[in-house]
Amino acid sequence: MCRLTNQIATNNSPYEPRLHPKMSLNAASILKQSRFSSKLNKADPSCSRLEMVKSVSFDKVYIREHALTLGDHPCCSSGAPVSLDWKYKIDHEIVPIDIYERYRNGERRDPFDLVLNVHTRYKLLRFDCGVPINDIESVI
Repeated sequence: MCRLTNQIATNNSPYEPRLHPKMSLNAASILKQSRFSSKLNKADPSCSRLEMVKSVSFDKVYIREHALTLGDHPCCSSGAPVSLDWKYKIDHEIVPIDIYERYRNGERRDPFDLVLNVHTRYKLLRFDCGVPINDIESVI
C-alpha cells in the first residue's frame, strides 16, 4: 500500500481525502428517517413500547486502502509508530454484507497478529513510505 505513497504528491494521485458520496447520502437519509420515526412515536401515545424499538441494518461493506504515514501514538513502546493516512485509494471495493461475512466465516485475527515490531515499522516507514530518517528519529 505504501508503495503508492510517492504518487500522493503528484496531481495524478490515486489518493484523495474525501468521503464517498453514497456513504454520506445514506448516513443523512438514515438520520432523517430515524428522527421522523421517533417524532411519530412521541406524537402517538397509543404506540406500544415494542413499536418504538429502533434498529440498524447494513447491506454493503466498503473496503478502502489507506496510505501509511508516520504516526504520533504515545503508547508505541519502542521505535516510531505507524498510522493510517487520511489519503486513500479512490478505487474501493463494495461487497454485499452477506458475502463478506460468509468469506470471513466468523473468524477474526488475533490482536497480537496486528502488532508490528520496531524493525517492521521502521522498514515500512523508511523504505516503503519514503519517510526521511530525521522525521522518524524526531518522534522516537
